[in-house]
Amino acid sequence: MAQKKARKAESSSQRGKAQKKKAAGQAARAATRSEEVSGIQAFIKYLKEVRVEFEKITWATKKETIGVTVAVLAITFFFAAYLGLVDFSLTKILGLLY
Repeated sequence: MAQKKARKAESSSQRGKAQKKKAAGQAARAATRSEEVSGIQAFIKYLKEVRVEFEKITWATKKETIGVTVAVLAITFFFAAYLGLVDFSLTKILGLLY
């Protein structure tokens, strides 16, 4: 019997905590709703923030851009030639075996 009373007391305290959490969540949502802005205002704010972030970008110089482009093209041609040579070699080797 004492165990039943203890369980009831425990479950009622849990319900009380759950109700307090629920009430706190509803209050937070109500406060947030009052701070919400319309879709157009939010979009305008977004565009302003994009502009601010866009000004923080450090752009590469023309010399850096050309240098990196040349490096990428050189590496691409090197690997293309290497893979072409490997393909050609394996084709010849397998052609001799079959």
